[in-house]
Amino acid sequence: MLFIKKRRNKYVRKLISSADKERDCGNLPAAATIYRAALECLGEDHGILIQLANSLKDNGNFSEAKTAYETAVKINPQDPDCYLQLGHLHKLMGNKDDALDYYQKSIDLKAENNPAIGEYEWLHNDIQRHQSESRHLKLRNKSAGEKINIFFGTPRESHAWNLGLSSLRFYKKLNVYNGWRR
Repeated sequence: MLFIKKRRNKYVRKLISSADKERDCGNLPAAATIYRAALECLGEDHGILIQLANSLKDNGNFSEAKTAYETAVKINPQDPDCYLQLGHLHKLMGNKDDALDYYQKSIDLKAENNPAIGEYEWLHNDIQRHQSESRHLKLRNKSAGEKINIFFGTPRESHAWNLGLSSLRFYKKLNVYNGWRR
C-alpha cells in the first residue's frame, strides 16, 4: 500500500511540474487541464486549486476561476493570497467594489508586505478619480452649452467660442471655422 501511495505522489508531482511548465510557456488551457488531473488524484488541494484558478483567470475563464478560488477559500479561509487573487479576479470582471472587499480581507489577514495594500489603494484612488472626472465632465458639458447659448453666433463661431476667444481670433485670421476653410 505504501508503494502505491509513493508512486501516486510521484505521479502527482510530475503532473504539477508539467502544469507549471505549461503555465510558464503561456499554454494556459493545457495547464488548467493538467491541474484538474492533479486535483482528481489528490482531491481538493488548496495550492493546486489556486494554481488552477490562476490559469483559468489568465485565460479569461472568469466564472470557473471564481468557483476554484471560492473552493480554495472554503479549504483555507486564513490564506490572504486567495483573497488577493479573488480581488484581482473581480477587478478584471469590473466588480470594483467586490475587489476592494477582497483586498481588505487579504489585508486584515496579513497586514505586512501584502501586495493587496497597493492594489487596494490604487483601486480606491481609481474609483475616486473616475467619480471626480464624471462630475467634472457633467459640469463642463453644462457650461459649454451655456457658452453656445450666450454667444448667439453662427455654429462655426460658437465652436470657436468654446475653444476660447484667443482661438476665435486665430481662426478668424486663418479664415477657418470648425475645420472648414471659407
